[in-house]
Order: sequence, then C-alpha cells, then structure tokens
Amino acid sequence: YGLDRHAESRTDQELQEQTDRELQSRYGPLGPLIGALRNPDRVDDLLDRQAARLLAEGAPRRSAPAEPATHYPGISHQQLYDSVHSGVDPGQVGDIGALWTELGNKLVAFNQRLATAIAASEADWVGRAGDAARQALADMGNRAGETGVSAQLAGTLFAQQARALTDVKNTVPPPPAEPFDVQAANDRLMRITDPVEFARQATADRAAFERQQADHREAARAVETYDRTVAQTAAAQPAFAPPPVAPRQPGESEPPPPGTQEQPGRPRTPA
Repeated sequence: YGLDRHAESRTDQELQEQTDRELQSRYGPLGPLIGALRNPDRVDDLLDRQAARLLAEGAPRRSAPAEPATHYPGISHQQLYDSVHSGVDPGQVGDIGALWTELGNKLVAFNQRLATAIAASEADWVGRAGDAARQALADMGNRAGETGVSAQLAGTLFAQQARALTDVKNTVPPPPAEPFDVQAANDRLMRITDPVEFARQATADRAAFERQQADHREAARAVETYDRTVAQTAAAQPAFAPPPVAPRQPGESEPPPPGTQEQPGRPRTPA
C-alpha cells in the first residue's frame, strides 16, 4: 500500500545523555569529561547526521534569506556582545525544538501504528472494500509520517540554533569597561618628561590597545559564525505541506475554481 516507515528523532538533551552513557560505559565515571576533551562537538555531529537523515527522507524545504553580508569587525564590541546577550535565551529556543521533536515523534509513532493495523487486518478483511480501506489508511499514514518528519527536522534545527547560541554567549568576550582612547593615550604620553616612564607607559598603552583589539576580533568572529549557523539552519527549515482536500460527498457540487464567483441563477463568470 506504499506506506513509508520513519524513525523517531532525539532531542539534543537525549543525544547528550546517550553520549554520556556511552562514555561512562567505556571510560567509567570520568567518561563525560574525557569525551568533552577529546570530542567536544560529538552532540553537534549527531544533530548534523540527524538533520541530514531527515532531509534525505524528503522533508520539503522553504526558501530562506541569504546569509548575512555584514562586515562584523566594523560593529562595535559592545553591540556585538549585546546582540547575543540581550533578549535571547538558548533555553527557550531549545524548548521549542524539543516540542517540535516530540510532536514529530508522535506523528511518526501514529504512522507506525497504522502500519501495524493495516498488516493485522489483511487476514480477516479481504476484498476490494478492505483493500480500499487499507489504502486510505496508508495514505493518511504517509501524510502523518511526512508531517512528522518535517516536525522532527524543525526540532533538530532549533536544537542546533540553541546550541550555537549557547556557544556564542560563552565565546564572545565582554567589552571593556572603558574602550581604549587613542587620543587620550597620546595626550598622556606627551605630558610625560621622564624617558623611562614614557617607555613604560607607551608599552602598557600598546598592550591594552592590542588586547582590546584582539577581544573585538574574537567577538566579531564568534557572532559571524553564529549568524551563519542561523542562516544555514533557517535555509533547511521544512515547509509543511498543505492539508489534503476533503473528498466530495455524493451530490455535492464541485467548488468554483479560484478567481470565480457564483451568483444564484447565473453561470459562473470570472470575478
């Protein structure tokens, strides 16, 4: 009857717990720590594989905006920091992903129950009526399975976004309390008459400036990586198929095509 089978998906928390159990079984109580040191991206890799599997199962994709064309080093350190710390919560994004995954798993489980019911009915219900009923159930199961796969993919992609947001929040260095003022530093140096003190202050100023510049570059790199991750996962977000058209009942007239209207006693004419 052409009923496709689908597997359940895992949330990032479930994948993390699965990974921890495997590492504890292999290395003992310190397994998770050893795994974090040897392969800190293990769960991210598992999420990537899960997303690839769901896309391979035919989850339809929607159009998404292009990746950002932003010169991140040109954004102030404070703005970069605020963009990933103000009004964003990876926990909420992760919760949304878990809900989508749970919904998708329920639809996939429904698809599997229909497959079991179809197989169980074949021995006792034979003939065209039974075949037609089983085909109708298979069609409904495929629709549930397709929607379930799309929901699973959405959940997986939200989980990836949540993990990327957690990473960038932990990676972006905080901006300096007082940004380095080149003009003020030069003015201060011009007032120093002792050559030894001048050299000491110039060295300290250069170190402070270079440290702030390095932190700014790291913040720009981290935010750019995060934005590209969001753009890539958004491009892979599924497009849910519209609901099927309900079959017409006996005696029911065919609905007018789009762009037409009906008037009593008159034939349909273009609107």
